Amino acid sequence: MKKKIVSFAVMMMMVAGLMPITQVHAENVEGELKLTANRTEQIVVPEGKSLTLDLAGYDLSVTGKSAIVNHGTLTIVNTSSTVGTVSATGTASAAVAATPGAHTYIDGGNYYSAAWYTIKNDGTMILNSTGTYSVGTNNSSSVITNGWYNNSSTSPDIIDGVSYAYTAGDAYADLTVNAGTVIGNCSSTTLAAGTKYTSTGIISEQSSKVTVNNVTIKNVKNGFYTDKDSSMVINNATASALKNAVYADNGSSIIVSGGTFEATGCTDNNYSPYTFSPISIKTTFSASVEAYSGTFTGSVNNSDSTGKIEVFGGTFKNADGTVFDVSAFVTAPTIFDAAKGTVTTKTISTITKYVLFSAIPDPTSFSYSITNAAGNDTGDTVIQTASTSGYSKNEEVRDGVNPSAVKFVNSDASTSTLEFSVNDFNAGQKANTLASLGVTDSGDERQYASKQLVVDFSAVKFTNPGIFRYTLTETSNNEKVPASGVLYFDVWVVRGSANKDDAAYNTLSVSSVIAHTDTALTLNTANNANTVSNKTSYLKSISVMNAMNLTVKHYALGNQASKTQKFKYTLTLRDATKGSTVSYIKKDGTKGSISVGNDGMSTYDFYLSDKEAITFLNISEFPGYTVKADEQTLETAGLKSATKIESYQLATSATDSTTTTVAAKSAAGDAPDTTNDETATAIDVNGTLAAQDTTSKYEVTDSKLSTNTTVVFSVYKQGTIPTGVILSVAPYAVVVLAGFFGLIIFAIKRKSKDEEEEA
Repeated sequence: MKKKIVSFAVMMMMVAGLMPITQVHAENVEGELKLTANRTEQIVVPEGKSLTLDLAGYDLSVTGKSAIVNHGTLTIVNTSSTVGTVSATGTASAAVAATPGAHTYIDGGNYYSAAWYTIKNDGTMILNSTGTYSVGTNNSSSVITNGWYNNSSTSPDIIDGVSYAYTAGDAYADLTVNAGTVIGNCSSTTLAAGTKYTSTGIISEQSSKVTVNNVTIKNVKNGFYTDKDSSMVINNATASALKNAVYADNGSSIIVSGGTFEATGCTDNNYSPYTFSPISIKTTFSASVEAYSGTFTGSVNNSDSTGKIEVFGGTFKNADGTVFDVSAFVTAPTIFDAAKGTVTTKTISTITKYVLFSAIPDPTSFSYSITNAAGNDTGDTVIQTASTSGYSKNEEVRDGVNPSAVKFVNSDASTSTLEFSVNDFNAGQKANTLASLGVTDSGDERQYASKQLVVDFSAVKFTNPGIFRYTLTETSNNEKVPASGVLYFDVWVVRGSANKDDAAYNTLSVSSVIAHTDTALTLNTANNANTVSNKTSYLKSISVMNAMNLTVKHYALGNQASKTQKFKYTLTLRDATKGSTVSYIKKDGTKGSISVGNDGMSTYDFYLSDKEAITFLNISEFPGYTVKADEQTLETAGLKSATKIESYQLATSATDSTTTTVAAKSAAGDAPDTTNDETATAIDVNGTLAAQDTTSKYEVTDSKLSTNTTVVFSVYKQGTIPTGVILSVAPYAVVVLAGFFGLIIFAIKRKSKDEEEEA
């Protein structure tokens, strides 16, 4: 019996060995890769190539080197409800490492490194994943690091043993964090001697740039850290650290405009031991931090005279909950509530600038200037109320005074700029999330990018109470993203006392700064106060760029063209927005993105089977493109190929298929490319490709896409079904049958021998 089982097992192994096996080698991949099981090989994206990796709920774990190294363009998604994890379990290995010039977009998954940075970015990276970024229990590296430490050819950055030296003209590392949770290993306030603990949650190295729109950081020594002339803007975050929540060093700068930042303090026995006091904001060596809003727990510490901390707003407390006095760091005139630790700046107005777009625009700069609104000295008479009750006086809306003293954040001049890079647009959010702000757009594909403009009137000296009006003018350097209209600022100046005999009567202070879009002031008779019509806190620009979509569809025609085989196609984009991200969606709902290089070009491989389609959304304005089928594969399989440009549907008659098929070119004023015109190959009324021309068509090219366009590729093979089937599978069938019958003969002979031996 045992011998029979062994014989059967051998037979099954031989049959299995004859079956085809498909193996995807993950190194140097491009196109699309969807995990179907947990994997252990490294993924490398070559320079100039694009890869969309779908974790699909599975794990990628690599020992001894970084799990993913990106030299080109990489998008990581996770389409499963189960979250896949990318892990590097060796020494000096990142979960994801991006080299200079690489573009990386992480939109899903969890990430882990046992003994190095979890995320190492030397290129351009956007983190949209709501997952986790974590490190091992004995890991002293930062969790997410952006940029080179030295940025020089003599001290190159090293990733997996390869040096990447900064050279003149290289773009510095640029990181945008929109979501996620960063987790270190500092779970105790007492750090044992000889044990390594996580250094920092997010670090910006020399001359690099980080923008944080939302993130949570915990269990680290330092929450946010900047070094050597780098910069960081934190719009919203939640950070808990042992030593320093926000730390700027070596001439770097950090701007905080929202969030919760806590330092708890720790004893580090690696320092003999040394107890670190909890510090919520720290600067050293000519670095600067500006805090405009947020909740800060822990002291504020400027470690040497060269550093600078400026507080314009926020709430400040010690680790034990008592109020921390930040009056030494407050930029006057402000109100500091000593009981609550709250700083309020009355002279500052924060305006949010929104740019709404479909296609990603070119880089756009908005310039702002403040002037006094002239002609108001004999304008509306309104009721101006002093800071004490029971006193009011008719005051006029006056011309603004000394507009050159008005300060924009990071600029002491009366002119400032907000610069929107292509990366800012790449990180855009859905516009329908802005409903509460009144800047929505009905288009599902419309996105927005935003930045804040802070206008400070604290340096303006007022000599009279009243309402002083200024005009904010915006200009744009991009005609496709026009400027908004003017915005008015009314600065309300009040007396310190209603009693003329009090010394405070002659003390003037700003009670509020109100931004609005027109000149109307109205009196509220119920409480003898004034209201301003059309108060606003934002400016809005809508891009007028045309947004072009390109759809590619695949049909298998004839009785021998495979309905299930996926055929390779290559898209080449030209004259798209340089450095932009182009999203795509497949017929089955799968989404992804590809990146456009700094030359305005992108090459992307994708695969389609019968009746499948892919649409590249909002490419840019008037891009060129080429879509090419894999000629070698088609010819090897004996398939003919025809192409067609159409509005959407497959041609249903020979007449339709032989009409002008390059209407998009004609509309754009371009001459049709007759070498790719499919008029010599019709599609008949039965949906079967009529190969009237022996030359197959493998390519569609348009130098100027001027409308949404669909390209159809049809592959065709017709023949007698039985013959065709037998011919296609005969070689495999013969081998399998030969092996099968051979095993039967072997088993019969073996059985006879066994019977003889038993006899």
